[in-house]
Amino acid sequence: GLKRKLLFDSMKQHFECPLSATKEINVAQKFCDDYGIILKLKAANSKTRYFDIAWLSQYPEEEEVLFMGTSLKICDIYINGKPSDHYVSALHAFEQIIDGQFVDNTATKFDSVEQRLLSLMDAVKSTNSHIDDIVNIPPYFASLFEHLVKKMQRQKKESL
Repeated sequence: GLKRKLLFDSMKQHFECPLSATKEINVAQKFCDDYGIILKLKAANSKTRYFDIAWLSQYPEEEEVLFMGTSLKICDIYINGKPSDHYVSALHAFEQIIDGQFVDNTATKFDSVEQRLLSLMDAVKSTNSHIDDIVNIPPYFASLFEHLVKKMQRQKKESL
């Protein structure tokens, strides 16, 4: 759990420093408040390793694990205890399209992912409305998508 809603540059994050995490969502919930988020992570590649440190911990029931020098994929973001995998899937699809990768439409309900991605694109494209006024899109995901779009635009400018 994180106490703040962070804006990520990618839905895959690389951690060089040690990263402590838990396998238990109810434990993660204790580390964030009403303004925080819980990230559900999974290995971004087959080389990802972690060390189970529950046996070393003062709180073994937290089922704590330690990652270091690894890439992890954000597969869900919980806000106020509720999963948002449909928006996370849309953000992954956006990154795949931008990176020139194939979008896997068999693993999820692609129509839903496509519709959410189009909604996010409309939200960012709409210059007449404030990001918090966008209907049916949680403000955090609209902001996160806008951040990813701006990052892509900066990279495009730098490559010219």
